Amino acid sequence: MFHLSPHKSSRRAFTLIELLVVIAIIAILAAILFPVFARARENARRSSCQSNVKQIGLGVLQYAQDYDEKYPLAHTPSWYVTIQPYLKSEQIYKCPSDSDNTSASGVAYKVSYAGCYDALGDSNQPRTLASFDSPASMVMVTDGGKQADATTGTVSLNSPDKNGGLRVLIDVHHGGGTFDAAATTDGNWMGPSPRHLETVTVGFVDGHVKSLKPEKFYYLNSPMMYRNNKGY
Repeated sequence: MFHLSPHKSSRRAFTLIELLVVIAIIAILAAILFPVFARARENARRSSCQSNVKQIGLGVLQYAQDYDEKYPLAHTPSWYVTIQPYLKSEQIYKCPSDSDNTSASGVAYKVSYAGCYDALGDSNQPRTLASFDSPASMVMVTDGGKQADATTGTVSLNSPDKNGGLRVLIDVHHGGGTFDAAATTDGNWMGPSPRHLETVTVGFVDGHVKSLKPEKFYYLNSPMMYRNNKGY
């Protein structure tokens, strides 16, 4: 007969110190990788936003071709209402990094983008393609949503997104170099919103798109904010 003796395992359990070391390594790797993943995700969202603005710019140019090279008005009706038949999509108006889903003024969909007032004009002064000396340098549409500061002309990054129609960027040179006091209360006047890694998606009059920091184009007497790059 065979005698069966208990088999002794050669495997050894982890000690507490070893477990803590493994946990620390995992925590360090997570701290390194999570920001990388978040940045990669935001870069993807920025690319999607740039595609949206590119499509919006093409819609504006198609509208201009049909209307004697006149650009859609900033308001009455709002520019995004005017070019909607050319885009045939409401989702294009929604930036993937914009967490506010409030519908824009007068429509049932969200509009994350603001149109530059001096590029689009109003009923008394419609803009035409020929009225721009440097269409490749003139801002037309940007990420919008932050309320502009009527005193300094800068964007308040700590202020919440405004609800309502994001129709026009604040006119930073209105009234002979002074700021429009209504900028602090009128939700139709908005500043650019740096939603994408502190940059703003910017569409220009000629249709091309860039990502820029607000201070690169949004300041007093900015040549990128005024028709003919001359200001008023």
